Amino acid sequence: MANPISIPAEIAVGVGVGTAVSDIVEPKLRDFRNRQSAANAHNPPDVMALADGVAKEHIGEAEAREWASWAGFGDAQFTALLAIAHAGPGTSYAFELWRRGKIGETAFRRALKRAALEDEWIDALVTIKQRILSPEELAVMVQRGVVPDPGYLPVGPPSGRGKVEPMPVAKIDTAEEAAGSGYDHERMAALTRIIGLPASPDLAARMEFRKIIEHVDYLRAIAEGNTRNEWAEVLLDGFRQIPTAHDGIEGRLRGWITDAEMYAETARHGMSKADTDLLFKITGRPLSFHQVFIGERRGGVYDGPIDAIDPAFLKALRESNIRPEWYNLAWAQRYSYPSAFVLRALTEAGDLTQAETHEILLFIGWPPPLAEKVSTRWAGGVGAAADPNVKKAQTQLWSATHRSYVAGETDEAQAQERMGALGIPAAAQLDILTLWALERQLVRKTLTPAQIKKAYAEPVENPATGQLWTREDALAALLELGYSADNAETFLEL
Repeated sequence: MANPISIPAEIAVGVGVGTAVSDIVEPKLRDFRNRQSAANAHNPPDVMALADGVAKEHIGEAEAREWASWAGFGDAQFTALLAIAHAGPGTSYAFELWRRGKIGETAFRRALKRAALEDEWIDALVTIKQRILSPEELAVMVQRGVVPDPGYLPVGPPSGRGKVEPMPVAKIDTAEEAAGSGYDHERMAALTRIIGLPASPDLAARMEFRKIIEHVDYLRAIAEGNTRNEWAEVLLDGFRQIPTAHDGIEGRLRGWITDAEMYAETARHGMSKADTDLLFKITGRPLSFHQVFIGERRGGVYDGPIDAIDPAFLKALRESNIRPEWYNLAWAQRYSYPSAFVLRALTEAGDLTQAETHEILLFIGWPPPLAEKVSTRWAGGVGAAADPNVKKAQTQLWSATHRSYVAGETDEAQAQERMGALGIPAAAQLDILTLWALERQLVRKTLTPAQIKKAYAEPVENPATGQLWTREDALAALLELGYSADNAETFLEL
């Protein structure tokens, strides 16, 4: 049934009654229509929105088909709209799925069709399934010899084969790969040549100092690296080798430079004067504690004057790592003194007084009470009578020393040491050794103990018996040389 209010308005509008009638009637009609629509809310959604809702599973397909029928769309028509609403993964994801082997070319083409691409574009896209290397990756690979160099580098990787197996070169057309990213030959060559660095500035500087490269090569190393060019010259001076702070201190310690020069040298490394003094003390050493003790006994003084020290001796001290305050003590102990055996002989012979001997014993480090007692005894002081066993031992030592020296088994120093133990004065020792030397010349040469042992062990003929050497022959020969019977037996058994 027609709305009675709306009919006059429609007629009025239709016949051109004018805007005035329309403006009065239309609001009333709009309100009437809204109330009627609310009372009869059966208008279906847009049919494409319904198809899209089914494709996205927002609404059920049966309900959507019913609503579509209200708009005059049958099942065949809605099925077609539903096929249109179904979408694919998009071109990017379709490529990723194909590259990962999740779909084949047919599915890839269908996905691109869903993206509304024409066949000519799809055919072209199929040919770029394989990703290409980025220009940056290609540049690194060319530098490292992983892909062929089409002439980008002035100096390419080595082609020879050494002990280490080289990395295989990938079969890639490098220029074509670069062109795929829009890089021509010159641009790709420029990109390749900035990959990698030259020798570091410090290494380049050292090579210039060693005349391996020229200065312009050093400057090129700076330019081709990450250091700005204006720093090149000052860096070269910074890399120049100079003596270390420790070298400066050693130079002063050994007397080659002055204090001022030492401080100047350490200041080049940023070291303060106080730190220099500390390192000087740490680097320099004192004399050993025993040397200090002996030096003081002989009249030396810690940090004493050095003007009386022999220049050559002083230079040797300065070129060591001994600190100057110990020089006087070192000079005080420059002399060596004879052994106690020689001192005893000289004292007992009257060549040294008790006081002189006492002082010398102190100089070589003896405790004062012992030096006093021994020097007094040697100088003829009263003491207990000698034990007879000591006398016997002295006689035996005398005989053994004489026999050993004449046989050539003992040298002069060893013989003098033993005579010193017997208390024989030094002057007498020299006379005795002169006589023994004459006696030695009269003694015929004989086999040594080792030769006797070898003659018995071989065995060889004994000229004295005309027979091979026997054990008895060897024992007798060793006894003649001064061996005891037991020692002769032991020597042959060794």
